[in-house]
This record gives sequence, C-alpha cells and structure tokens, in this order.
Amino acid sequence: MSSWRNLKSKENLKFILIVVGLMLIAGIQVIYEKSESIKRGNFIEKNKCTLFGCDEEQSNINELKDFELPSVIPELCMKTKTYGEYSTDSFMCLKSKEDDAVVSGSIMETGMYESNCVGVTSDIAHLYPEATFIDIGANIGTHSLSALAHGCKVVAVEPFAKNLAYISKSAYLLGKGKNVRYLNNAVSNVREQLYGWSPKEKLHYVDQRSNEGGTAFFNKEDMDDLVGTNTVEVSVKSVLFQDILDYINPEVAFIKIDVEGKDCQVIQDYLLKQNKKVFIPYILMEWNLIYGNFDNECPDFFGLVEGFYNSGYSAHDIHYRGVISHERIKNNWDNVIWVHKDAKKIELKKGTIKFEIGGATF
Repeated sequence: MSSWRNLKSKENLKFILIVVGLMLIAGIQVIYEKSESIKRGNFIEKNKCTLFGCDEEQSNINELKDFELPSVIPELCMKTKTYGEYSTDSFMCLKSKEDDAVVSGSIMETGMYESNCVGVTSDIAHLYPEATFIDIGANIGTHSLSALAHGCKVVAVEPFAKNLAYISKSAYLLGKGKNVRYLNNAVSNVREQLYGWSPKEKLHYVDQRSNEGGTAFFNKEDMDDLVGTNTVEVSVKSVLFQDILDYINPEVAFIKIDVEGKDCQVIQDYLLKQNKKVFIPYILMEWNLIYGNFDNECPDFFGLVEGFYNSGYSAHDIHYRGVISHERIKNNWDNVIWVHKDAKKIELKKGTIKFEIGGATF
C-alpha cells in the first residue's frame, strides 16, 4: 500500500511539473508575442511617414481602394484586338470620344491604342508572371490590363482618380480586380504639390482638350509662369519612384513611364543608385519629349542615357524591336524599351535600327 502511495505521489508530482512547464511555455509565448507586437507597432510608427507621408520631407503616396475610386459610367466596355507575340487580348472600359479622342477613340476605331507598345508589355508579362508591373502614367490602363492578362500584380500610378476607376472596371471584367493597386499620385524627382496643365493650342498635332493623357503637371511657381493656358482642375502630390518601390516592396518589377516629358525625372535618380534592391529587367519609356527636353524637364539628357548604359541596360526600338546603338539613342525616337543584360529576353531582333521619325526608319 505504501509503495502504491509513493508511486501515486510521483505521478502526481510529474503531472504537476508537466502542467507548470506548459504554463511557463505558454507564458513565455505570450510575452514573446507581445514583444513582437510592440516591435511591429514601433516599426510602423517609426516608418509610417516614409510609407504614407507625414510632411513635405516624406513620401505622400495616396493609395485608393476600389470603393474609394470615383464613380464613372463608361461609354463602352469592349474586348480589344490581340497584340504581342502571344496574341493577348483584354477588356477595356472606355470614355467617350469627346472626352478622350486619343486613347479611347483609337481603341474604339482600331481595337487597341499603340498596340506595338502594349504588345511589348504583354510579352514581358508572359516571361515574368510573378513580377509586379508598375504603370507610371497609367491613363485608362492599356498597359496595366495587358500585364493583368498574364497574371502579374499591377500597380497603376495615375494623377487622375477617375482614370483609375476605369482601370478598376476593366480589371473586374477581366476577372483580375484583386491583382491591382491604385496610387493616385504624380511621380517626379521631388515631393511636392503639383497642378495639372493643358495648353489651349494644339500640341504635338493633338488637341489636348480631348487628350487628358497629355496633361502635364507643374508646381505652383511654374504654373504662375504659364501664360495664356488652361489649367486642368486637378491637384495631386508627387512622389519619388523610390517611394513606390519602398511602398510595394517587389522582388522583381518591370515598368512603363509615360508622364509627358517628366520621364527623365522619374527614373534618373534610380539609375544613379549603386545598390539597386529591386531587379527591373525592362523599362518602357516615351522618348521623344525627353530628347526634346520638353519644358526643360530633362536638362541632363546625356547623363540619363549614360545612366542606363552604366546600369546594364541596352536600348531597343518599340516598333521593330531592333537594337538602337549608343549614338543613335541620342536622337528623336518615339518610344524606347530598355532591356537589362540579365533579363529574360522577349522576342528581339538582332539588327541595329538606325533612326526613326514618325514610324519611318533611316
């Protein structure tokens, strides 16, 4: 009987020790989780200005959710014609021709706007479905939708919130609404308040009153110097390209930049960085306004060109996909795709394109 009692006491003691041990482990786990929670809270508090913008010295990224986008009623939502090497198509919700003769009007009439350019984006997305596509100057989303069609995550950056609303409707029809993020910002090399401007007269053979995508943005001081012009009723905060990269934190991203001559300001600081944390295999840019130093937005044009080459990029023509030589890139090209030396290669021609004006090569 005594032996049985001793055994029972030992079992009880063992049970008690196990319970106490479990309680200690649980207590340590609670303390650890609380400590981690405090750390996360401190991190957010410390970095929220960098991410969301607290003052003029910090980023001012304005991300909008679908329900925060303005309500729009498209003139038409249609399936586009196919484009690119993989015969991709997408759905596009369009404005009226009166409001947007250039992009929406072209899609209504021909099935796609700048199909060669959009085809390049589509082909890149096919090679990099895991990458994030950053569409800077997204307009109503021709490039964004082509990347979505291949399953890429998309960040549409656009100063006109209603354009983002059109992209949202198109993405919903494509069944990819959850893959898009909307940043209602301009992008520049400084963080400041910018104001939309559109000239009264025709610019680059286009009546800007029916080309909202042709709106340029200036700070208050520069706006005051613009005489005899129409000011578009929109004002947004500009952010740096690096702000966007820090905000979305992608491993791999490819980008399109079309910001009416400010493209130079968007990318030049990034090119000068020695240690680039994000791999960007392709950069698609409108080139003619950069070359022409439109409104003195790219005074260091040759420095921009060297920045691309020093960062491991080579230039290719959009229409024929041929290599543009180091010397020829300093001429008036329409659009250019910069290809990193380590990029997976889309279908590119080996021949060198000499020169192009209005689609004609020389």
